[in-house]
Amino acid sequence: MPVRLHRLSWILLGVVASAAWFTVTLRLMRVWGLRDAAPAIGLLAAAAVAIMLWRWARTDREQAALSESRCPRCRSAVRERHEHARPGGIATGIQRWSCEHCGYEHVEPLTCPGCAA
Repeated sequence: MPVRLHRLSWILLGVVASAAWFTVTLRLMRVWGLRDAAPAIGLLAAAAVAIMLWRWARTDREQAALSESRCPRCRSAVRERHEHARPGGIATGIQRWSCEHCGYEHVEPLTCPGCAA
């Protein structure tokens, strides 16, 4: 149940934010003399906000699953692997998560105290 409530809160936030940006953009375009283009520009602003919030929620959900060592797609256990940075600062450390069940893989640059600086 908490997962559905969390997802519902993201959807509600997306709808409210998109509607607000549509309204503001629509009014600004009319004030600036772009009456004919105002609805289209308002829809573009609303779509941009909705897409940004969708990606933000997806990243939030993915990071929460990875912090629990679970696959964001199939919820099975993921294998974590850290590759240390090369000496001399040639490359940064890398953290890899992979799921053998569904083939999911996520890679992030991540240095640890054991990585050479």
